[in-house]
Amino acid sequence: MAVGAVIAGLLSHGAPALADVTCGCTDAGWNVPNGAAVFEHSPGPVASVLAAVGEFRSHSMLSRGPGGWVTHATSVTPPVNNNRNFLGQECSAPVDPGFLSASTPGLETVGQGAIYQFLYGEGTLDFIAYQGGVEGDPAADNTAIGYTWLGTGMSWLPWTSSQAQPGTDDRVFGQAYNGTQIHYGWYQYMNIQDTAQGVPGVNTGVVCSTSLALWQHEALSASKDYRGDVIPRSYPGNLIGPAASALYNSVYGECRSQVGDLFGSFGSLLQGIGTCGLCFDCDLCDEAADQVVNCFAVNDCASSNGQTWQRATGGGTAVSISPDDISCWSWPANGSGAPCWGSGSSVWGWDVNQPVQWNSGGSNCSCWN
Repeated sequence: MAVGAVIAGLLSHGAPALADVTCGCTDAGWNVPNGAAVFEHSPGPVASVLAAVGEFRSHSMLSRGPGGWVTHATSVTPPVNNNRNFLGQECSAPVDPGFLSASTPGLETVGQGAIYQFLYGEGTLDFIAYQGGVEGDPAADNTAIGYTWLGTGMSWLPWTSSQAQPGTDDRVFGQAYNGTQIHYGWYQYMNIQDTAQGVPGVNTGVVCSTSLALWQHEALSASKDYRGDVIPRSYPGNLIGPAASALYNSVYGECRSQVGDLFGSFGSLLQGIGTCGLCFDCDLCDEAADQVVNCFAVNDCASSNGQTWQRATGGGTAVSISPDDISCWSWPANGSGAPCWGSGSSVWGWDVNQPVQWNSGGSNCSCWN
C-alpha cells in the first residue's frame, strides 16, 4: 500500500502546466552510478502514509549515471476543481477529479539541475542515499537497467518550457505507454496491478517505486539468470485504516494552512467571506482530504464521501511495492513481500546505504514539470 512520491505541500501549488515547470542549477552532478537507485525521505502526505505502516523512505529514483539523467515518477500538486458555479461540484469534489485520477507529470526523465532543485529546493530533505544495481559491486556502472530507456509499448513524450532560464536545458522527457502518457496513479497504493511485470497500471499508472519494479522487468527479464519480478508486499487489513487516516490528516492539515492558495482564483473571496458562504460548508478541506483518500483507497477520485474510504479500509489486503521494498528495508515486519536477494527480489535490495555526493561532472541547469 505504501508507495513513494515527494509531493511537497500537497494541494498548495496550483494546476500543472508548462508555465509551472521548475528549473534549477547545480555546480556538479551526483556521484550515483548508472542503474543505481536513489532513496530519500521528505515530510509530507506520502511520508505520513509510510510512517503509519512502519516504513521510512518516501521517494525513489533511477540514476542514469554520475552527472546524468534521472528517471522517476511524481505528481505535481493536484489543482482545485475548475467548476466555478458555486454550490456545484467544487463543493463536493474540491480537487480536480480528472487530474487526481491521472496525475502528471507521471513517469519522466530530467537533468541534474532539475533533480537538485527537486530534492533541495522544494522542502526539507531528511535522508538521501543510493544503492547499487549490480549485486556485489556498488561502484559498477554498467548494469543493463541503467541503459534501458524504453520498455515494451513505451515511447517518449517530450515537452519543453517557455519559462526556462537562459542557458537552461529545458527539456523534460515524459514517457507514454501505447501512446498515452504514463501518469502518476494514487490507487497504486492499494493495487499495483501488473506494473512489476512491465505493464503500467491499466487505469492507475505508476508511482516512483512501482516504476523501478517495472524497469527491473523491462531491462533484465530476458536474461537467462533473471531472478524474477519483484514480489509485491501484501499489507494486512489492520494497517490500511491507519494509513488512510494518516493521509487524511496530512492532506487536511496542509489544506488548512494553504486555503488561500488551495482555491486559487477565488482564494481571496474564500478568505473574505469563508467557505460557508460558497458551499454551505465551513470546512472544504474535509472534503478535499476525503476525496484524496477515496482516490487512494478505492480508485474513486471524484467523491468526497468520508464514509467511502472508512468502509473500504476496514479490512481486506493491499498489494503494492514501496521504496522500502525496493531498497529492502523495514522487511518483513509489516506484511509479506520480496526477499532481499534471490528469486523475486529487487536488484537493489542487496546493497547498503551509499552516500550521495554532488562531485561529478560539470554544472547543469535543467527543468522538471
